[in-house]
Amino acid sequence: MNLNPSSSILEQVLRGLAGNRQPGWNFPGNFLRLSFDEVEKERSRVSLLAGPHAVAADGQLELAALAVLADIGMAASLRREVGQARRMATVQMSLSFMADAGPPSGAAPADLVEACSTAEGATAETGARQLFTRTAIRHAGRLCCVGGAAFMPLGGAALAPMPMARRGEPGFEPPLLAEGELDPAEAGVLARTRRILAAGERNFLARFWDLVPQAGEQRAACTLENGLHSGNRVGHTQGGIVLALAGHTCRAAVGADWTLAGISGWYLSPGRGRTLRAEAAILHRGSSTAACRCEIRDEEGRLVMHAVSSHVSGPLSGDVSGHVTGQGR
Repeated sequence: MNLNPSSSILEQVLRGLAGNRQPGWNFPGNFLRLSFDEVEKERSRVSLLAGPHAVAADGQLELAALAVLADIGMAASLRREVGQARRMATVQMSLSFMADAGPPSGAAPADLVEACSTAEGATAETGARQLFTRTAIRHAGRLCCVGGAAFMPLGGAALAPMPMARRGEPGFEPPLLAEGELDPAEAGVLARTRRILAAGERNFLARFWDLVPQAGEQRAACTLENGLHSGNRVGHTQGGIVLALAGHTCRAAVGADWTLAGISGWYLSPGRGRTLRAEAAILHRGSSTAACRCEIRDEEGRLVMHAVSSHVSGPLSGDVSGHVTGQGR
């Protein structure tokens, strides 16, 4: 079916809501239609197909889509060890972006984005245990991002198992819900989608997840509204979206002439409550490099994330110019 961008985005949202009705996962993952192509002991390959719902203002993959893919992809490399039902808290995540590494491979569709992740070990068995992972993300076969993360398994297997469906297999594409079938929370997500699309589909995902900071003098701030549209399977803000909130806010503080080269975030408490507030300030801005720090807090003032970003003046070598940073020019 050939759809215009707005219709395609509406369908993506309705299918995401349908998929979210199956217990065990969250709307952001269902909306992006993440495919668990390979989940083996200590390694995984998780992918998405880029489209109008997942690109930035410059037409490249939005930072939030990439961060959600990285977060879920790295956690998937641990699932054979911890199980599909157990909660996995992201403790720390770092992403570094790079220029395109040559032409895409002939086997990779132009819209295919893959995160290939491996488990790298763990802290000692005594006390709270952290599990370490790394990932390499390719868009159309070209390496665009590398990253690493630490996760902490929480509690027992009290949640429904994650479905971990695979593209092309029966059940991967949920049915298209009709508007009359939506419950109030689902109807709210659809209404939010329509409000955003009324202003155009350009940069939809950043606006859908409130990743549009306001810049000031050497600083910036951004407020994200929590809800079904941005939550994980226990209702907290999805971890990749939290990191993307920090990335967008740091990028706005440094300015449009700078490209995000890397970001590291430490998750200090769950993203809960009605809103999260990100505030970023420049630590250093020279002739070719810059650094920024960001704090994200909930409405009660609890620190949710502390993040630090690095930037380079102009586009990255190879004219990546924000290809994966989601920062529209």
